[in-house]
Amino acid sequence: MPHGTDTRARGAAAEATALSEHCELAGRPGYEDLHHDCRRDADYTLPGSPGIVVTPRCGCGCHRKGPR
Repeated sequence: MPHGTDTRARGAAAEATALSEHCELAGRPGYEDLHHDCRRDADYTLPGSPGIVVTPRCGCGCHRKGPR
C-alpha cells in the first residue's frame, strides 16, 4: 500500500455509497420493483452509543429525496 494512503477515508467513502441488497438487485433487469422494499433510508446507530453506525444508509439514488 502506498505511503500516506488513509484506508479509513477510503472505507468511509465506500460505505457511504454502498447499496443495500435490495437496491443492488434492483439494478438488474426484471428486479426494478425491489427499490420499494429497501428500508435503509437512514443510518441506524447502536442504541446507547455516541453515534456508532451499525447499518449505514443505502447509497442508492432512489433514497436521495433531499436534505434530512
